[in-house]
Amino acid sequence: STSTYPYTMAVYGALFSNYGNHPQFPDSNSKSFYSYDRLISGEADILFASTKPTQDTLDKAAAAGVELELIPMAYDAMVFFTNGDNPAENLTMEQIRSVYVYNAYTNWNQMGGPDARLTPYCRNRDSGSQAQMEEFFLQGGEIHPDIQQETTSVAMASVLTDVVDARREDPLTYGLGYSIYYYYLQTTPMLVGPDALKLLKVEGVSPTDETIADGSYPLAGYNYAVVRADAPEDSPARRMVEFMLSEQGQLCVYN
Repeated sequence: STSTYPYTMAVYGALFSNYGNHPQFPDSNSKSFYSYDRLISGEADILFASTKPTQDTLDKAAAAGVELELIPMAYDAMVFFTNGDNPAENLTMEQIRSVYVYNAYTNWNQMGGPDARLTPYCRNRDSGSQAQMEEFFLQGGEIHPDIQQETTSVAMASVLTDVVDARREDPLTYGLGYSIYYYYLQTTPMLVGPDALKLLKVEGVSPTDETIADGSYPLAGYNYAVVRADAPEDSPARRMVEFMLSEQGQLCVYN
């Protein structure tokens, strides 16, 4: 996943003295969907993922006779955000589902917010964020086709800038988007500035380190080390899982 590339950097830094000059050090991440593809095909032995696989990925694995095993190694969460000056503070799970599945709202005041147009952004199907939408909101359905056709953000970074750019004065308009908690915190200040966007509460609970760790934030989840279920116990993949759950591996996660 895009948001788990720092794990790769931390692990190489912990295990190899030549770090980024190691001949197998990857220049970039493969992104969630394609990382799962590589694991299923056998091109990769293990991956770091910020989301569970999409249904498309699970179907592909089943067709290949591969069972995926997801081992939690860190806390993370799905988060929703809007423009920094939007007075709206909270969304319910049902409101989010109504926005993205039914395209039911056109104005923030229909969800307890200000009298302003609503522009919701979604992610593309081959993204980790799509898997989170499936897990929490879609319930076997699809994101509304109008949203898919008109306001799909094709990259994790672009959903942040797209929501910023959705801000209008005449008529007053605020955007809505979603991402991964860790990625949002690390990327937003550098990409769009510290005040351009703000996180929304979900069911009255703010996403914080504490609420994600104790599970009170309703969209809390994990980052995973993912291997094929048939990987032998003494395989490098299993040994890497063991390392990531060790004190030294968890220090990599923390860093």
